[in-house]
Amino acid sequence: MSMKRNWLISFFFPALVCCWWGVAVAQTDSVVWQAPLDIPLFLAGNFGELRSNHFHSGLDIKTQGREGLTVRAAEEGYVSRIKISPYGYGLAVYVTHPNGYTTVYAHLQRYSAEIEAFAKEAQYDLQQFEVDLFPTPGQLPVAQGQMIGLSGNSGSSGGPHLHFEIRETESEFPVNPLLFNLEIQDDVAPEIREVMIIPLNDRSWADGQRDAVRLGCSKNANGAYKTDQSRVYCQGKIGLAIDVIDKLNGFPNKCGVYEIRMYANDELTYEQVLDKLCFDTKRYVNSHQVYGVNRSERKYFQRSYLLPANGLDIYGVIRNGGSIEVSPGEVVQVRYEITDVAGNRSTVEFKLEGSEPPATLSAATAPTGELMRYDTVNAFRSDECTVYLPEGRLYDDLHFEYTQSKGPSGALSDLHAIGSTHVPVHNDFTLKIKCDSLQPADWPFALVARYNPRSKGYVACGGKYRHGWVETRVNQFGSYCVLLDSVPPVIRNVDLADNMKGRTQFNVRITDDLSGIESWNAFVNGHWILGSYDPKRNTVVYELDASRIPKADRYELLIEVKDERGNTATMQRTISF
Repeated sequence: MSMKRNWLISFFFPALVCCWWGVAVAQTDSVVWQAPLDIPLFLAGNFGELRSNHFHSGLDIKTQGREGLTVRAAEEGYVSRIKISPYGYGLAVYVTHPNGYTTVYAHLQRYSAEIEAFAKEAQYDLQQFEVDLFPTPGQLPVAQGQMIGLSGNSGSSGGPHLHFEIRETESEFPVNPLLFNLEIQDDVAPEIREVMIIPLNDRSWADGQRDAVRLGCSKNANGAYKTDQSRVYCQGKIGLAIDVIDKLNGFPNKCGVYEIRMYANDELTYEQVLDKLCFDTKRYVNSHQVYGVNRSERKYFQRSYLLPANGLDIYGVIRNGGSIEVSPGEVVQVRYEITDVAGNRSTVEFKLEGSEPPATLSAATAPTGELMRYDTVNAFRSDECTVYLPEGRLYDDLHFEYTQSKGPSGALSDLHAIGSTHVPVHNDFTLKIKCDSLQPADWPFALVARYNPRSKGYVACGGKYRHGWVETRVNQFGSYCVLLDSVPPVIRNVDLADNMKGRTQFNVRITDDLSGIESWNAFVNGHWILGSYDPKRNTVVYELDASRIPKADRYELLIEVKDERGNTATMQRTISF
């Protein structure tokens, strides 16, 4: 059986890999892992750190600010997956081991020669840069310590580093690599920065107000943390949240903590432990954190109570949903214990004292907008905008807000502000905007766009014109309108010359003004050539492989770049090589 046929079988039937390999899960203390890099390991990010829409599922290992370091297999096994994408993990390789675990190495600059040859064969067969391949166990075996690639900055990486994961092979759950025997020094205790006290209903208040109260934290003489108010007067159902980070030896990067425990009068009321995660529930991080503060300040306050539709499986003891009921005259001693994987611990204590409401306490503001419940289907309709949220999109009940205003210059509709940008949505939902003035010739180019207040620009969200409306699916509340994208991408030559003799590659820059680059194919005398796209730099590196292009007197090069709306730009050159 040829290599081509083998990878095609494993590409379409990846589940067979598990049957052929047939291994049992080993205990973490029985696995002796080799470090994936030959340099001392320092972290830019760790497992369980809160990120946008997810918990971080591995370790971001520093590579001394450079690319090209040798990346080694942490254990013997076989390459079970090769994924190449301009986004996400970039160039990534997965190695399945006989001890029941799979390791992941991401943002690589390049693969080892054997892995690269396997991947490139698939790319040429499929005629696409992006591939997701599943080799069978016998195709690409690796020994412990064997080179599998070079570190890089590919995909959505924000700088050179190696993203390293350890996953349970059977469940595919990533587990905390710091629970294994990797040599990473850490004698730095977590840093507690702020505590938030949140009244949870219209009968609750704290510190004389109905809004959340924030307590700054600092270390006292014995090393424990203290709040800038040791006692907070309050009443009713109270929720707490905490802003805490961890740091490891050597560098000041802000990492995540391992365990958070909250006690009320010495009774464990809330507990979270980050041993393992599940990709299917990763977006629930938006119910775990105080999302509105993250949106406005980019701070990660972790709730110590659960919203009704929180689907995470990282919690231990949870009493009364983690909330605390405080009655007049009652004093609740609150203690947080924050621990990292190395066992370093920080604590902070304060009191919640029940009191009658002060005379200055304002009455609870009556909510406005249409009530949407978290446990059912919800819909909103106006003359020019329709929103449909299937069940499971909301973490809690909300009063849906909607306003309509004049759209930006060039817009084909008004601007529709749907919901609050401080309220998270768990998954995508349907949005339709009326746009009945379009001519049929423009229907394919109409799309929905979301206003981004940080960039003060618009982000394309796709869509399709149907019967006077443009319909798409989005996954966050915000301000949306209909725009037209009929402008093709732009191709700019970087170093392509008419005479390419002695060279095996060239670079071009490609950009698009709205909907985004969809494809970037190139052909020499009609034969497809590989183009590696880096959206961070807006560049494509095209490969001139003489073994794949029949010899000819003339070589006609055609580069064809399309955006998401189908607008096409071309560049044609006659070259020699």
